[in-house]
Amino acid sequence: MTKEVSLFNLGFLVLWTLYPAWRRGELDRRHLSSVALLLGGCSLAVALTIAPFVVMGAFGDFWDAAVVYTLHYLGANSPFDRIIGFVNLVVFPSSYAGPWVVLPLLGFVYLMSRGEDRWQWRRGGSRSTGF
Repeated sequence: MTKEVSLFNLGFLVLWTLYPAWRRGELDRRHLSSVALLLGGCSLAVALTIAPFVVMGAFGDFWDAAVVYTLHYLGANSPFDRIIGFVNLVVFPSSYAGPWVVLPLLGFVYLMSRGEDRWQWRRGGSRSTGF
């Protein structure tokens, strides 16, 4: 996982902690302290990762490798190249694999939501998977 993605994951975890409590009107000190512990733990992990570079006097090298290189790499592709890369990486394979993933999930949700099992699909599936 890259550092940019981890920031999105951290933001998602903070929202996952705060939003349901805010929606129910139960946002209190307990929820805020859990978010503070989450942010504190992540800050500690980042500090421990950077500490060897700072102690050895190589923070400039760390900064070049972790930040400057990433910014140059992202800036090296034109917007058109990024769109083509997205299509090749996500859209094209999903057009083939999408139905194989989506249709079984929709069928499962449909069976579970109706509460009936006309052809005993759930029992046969549970026997074949061991559940």
